[in-house]
Amino acid sequence: MTIIYCEPKSAFFSFDRNKMPSPLSLEKACRRHKYRQAYEAVVCEDHDPRHVVSVANDCVSVFFMDRKLRCYLEYNFQEKQPDKLFLTHALFREFDEDSAKPLAIRIFAFKEDGHILMEDRNLVNDVIQQRKAIFSVEENWENYPAFGDYASLCREDRPKPS
Repeated sequence: MTIIYCEPKSAFFSFDRNKMPSPLSLEKACRRHKYRQAYEAVVCEDHDPRHVVSVANDCVSVFFMDRKLRCYLEYNFQEKQPDKLFLTHALFREFDEDSAKPLAIRIFAFKEDGHILMEDRNLVNDVIQQRKAIFSVEENWENYPAFGDYASLCREDRPKPS
């Protein structure tokens, strides 16, 4: 696993142009992390970007990339207690095999008390369905990551309602 640190919002700009983002030095990224200033960490496996972790103040977002550098899953965490993050939103995108344009999007908005608002958007026929549920959100809590330690945030296997 390799991590490339870069300026905030530069990873996707670069991916759209089939380039790697301009790197941020390890020292600068570490300093930004310490003071909760914005930066991105591109987590690569076998030289391919798999996750983009975007850190800014009390929010951390994780973007899951497929082999075509499309963001198929996005997690947004917010610091709800000192050094404790809570997964507040998840967004799943379904793609046609050869297109970068999503066919469908499923959005989850999580509350700490277990209430969940779900929205399914079929982008092909413009149909939106919403529903609510109560579900265990125990797996939505994470410790604020140490610099360079993003593995727990990058877990895709969180329980979710169907």
